[in-house]
Amino acid sequence: MEEYELVVALDGITLDDDAADRLADALDAVLSWRRGICWMRAAGVGATPEEAVAAVEARARTVAPGLRLVGVEVVGGA
Repeated sequence: MEEYELVVALDGITLDDDAADRLADALDAVLSWRRGICWMRAAGVGATPEEAVAAVEARARTVAPGLRLVGVEVVGGA
């Protein structure tokens, strides 16, 4: 398993939401707001980048069920 650094565009959340704080804590993520989009930088673990994204998405949805990932970029990893 490898660790991948992900930058994710999110929908269904703002930085003012309590869910944003829970998301940052649960995933050890950094959230920011740019051009009307909430962005999250987080690490995911998987055999492939796709598995790492799926793992981050699953963890994120347990913390913020209304959350949607609308874009993902793998910026570091294996």
